[in-house]
Amino acid sequence: SREQLEFARRLAQLGYWEIYMDTGRTVLSADMQELLGLSPVPHHDFEYLLQFIMEADRTSLLVSREAALRHDVPIDLECRLVLPDGSVRHVHVRGRAVRRHDGWVVKLAGTVQDITARKQVELENARLYVELEQRVQSRTRELELSNRELEAFSYSVSHDLRAPLRAIAGFSTLLHDQHAGSIDAQGRHYLERVIAGTVRMSTLIDDLLELGRVNRVEIVRQPLDLSALATAVSSRFHERWPERVVDVEIQPDLVVWGDLRLMEVAFENLLDNAWKFTAERATGHIKVGKEVQAGQDVFFVADNGVGFDPKYAANLFGVFQRLHAASAFPGTGVGLATVQRILQRHGGRIWADAAINEGATFYFTVSEKPL
Repeated sequence: SREQLEFARRLAQLGYWEIYMDTGRTVLSADMQELLGLSPVPHHDFEYLLQFIMEADRTSLLVSREAALRHDVPIDLECRLVLPDGSVRHVHVRGRAVRRHDGWVVKLAGTVQDITARKQVELENARLYVELEQRVQSRTRELELSNRELEAFSYSVSHDLRAPLRAIAGFSTLLHDQHAGSIDAQGRHYLERVIAGTVRMSTLIDDLLELGRVNRVEIVRQPLDLSALATAVSSRFHERWPERVVDVEIQPDLVVWGDLRLMEVAFENLLDNAWKFTAERATGHIKVGKEVQAGQDVFFVADNGVGFDPKYAANLFGVFQRLHAASAFPGTGVGLATVQRILQRHGGRIWADAAINEGATFYFTVSEKPL
């Protein structure tokens, strides 16, 4: 309704003002006069009205007035009014010079909008922001301390675990090598299981420490030739398993911004997976390349191995998550979690696509620019 529109207008805006240059008389709208506690008279003196402007804001108002008079610069500023009851209102003053045809300034005229409510919200938001920043900083300090304690704990545990583990592995190996003849077949089998368990536990400790290191290490990003990196890592696998027939195809000119050591760890884990799960193939086929998806470079490592059920793909990247029995395909279930964390720290992500007995493809992205 018209009444509602008028009410909304009055809430949003105090009114208008005019300052006539020949006499200095200032005309205020009725709602402005009411706000300032002034008598409803036709006009007031500008110097008298200036007292209602907070002293810290008067200079800005006067400078804006001179700029409007001399250079036709619009008046557009915020200032504070000090009312007779001592309360403070924030207002937004707008205006311009009104000139005659010969350029003479007749008056300055404009509007005043009450922005007190908005300012209160801004001040409250600023207070909350400062409080939040303080809480974040406090929480960050606590987290850094916790991480340092966790790092010290992990190294302490790894050291404490390794000593008895080395003893178990060493004496088990000696027992197997020197006294196997006095132990029956079942006893030798048990002993071999013990030795294999110590090797697996040692590898698990190494992998967990590597995952922790990935979370802590500072990233130094530089242009990386992933093609050369993948070639070097693949060569190491060929040397490790010379009896395997594995055809590795690496697309040239795969370049990203990344940390050399971390991206090498990522490729070691991805290619280790590809070699591992193609072990049952007469000839393993592994391809490292790049394609464009939705305008973004997406890198991939594909193989013709045993694959997996795609409905479990989301479980691959959790710590200790495995989709195949350890007896069939050895591993700790930490490698892909490490790869995911490395790519997250590079502003990227990783996902997988596969089918049972039809191979698997791991896709990943890396942010195009240094973080």
